[in-house]
Amino acid sequence: NVTSMQHSFPEGDYAKEFKKISSEDIRKGIYFCNWLLAKESPIFGYGVGDVQDKLESCYLEKLNSNVYQMFQYNSHNQYFQVMLSAGILALVFLLLSILIPLYVAFKQKNYLWFSNTALIAICFLTENIIGRHDGVIFYGLFNAILAFSDFKNDQTNII
Repeated sequence: NVTSMQHSFPEGDYAKEFKKISSEDIRKGIYFCNWLLAKESPIFGYGVGDVQDKLESCYLEKLNSNVYQMFQYNSHNQYFQVMLSAGILALVFLLLSILIPLYVAFKQKNYLWFSNTALIAICFLTENIIGRHDGVIFYGLFNAILAFSDFKNDQTNII
């Protein structure tokens, strides 16, 4: 029952307490560290190669469970990942790369492109999709295919 579940950060030895530690609690700890790190360096971020080290340090220092050392957890949020990597300006560019296609797809009544972009934007809330090659290909390829899928409607002034 969801209402009776205890929602807190995981505590203790995961090998002994794994039945009490839910994936929601683990994610809550992940998002807690995301927020702490984003507040510490919002302008420039930490650099693409240093984000995971910063997250792992936060898990070790701020959370009282070895589950974060047993498994490697990334930010589990594309928006936080971009902000932690390169700061607020990169986050703005990511948001624009989502909002502009949403606007253009809606204006062109290209609902397949619109729904694909909206789905990706929602999935970015829970996963680092473009942190992997297959995610980059999926995002880029489908955006490109769907952006140019309506060749009959030659609209030069789309924005």
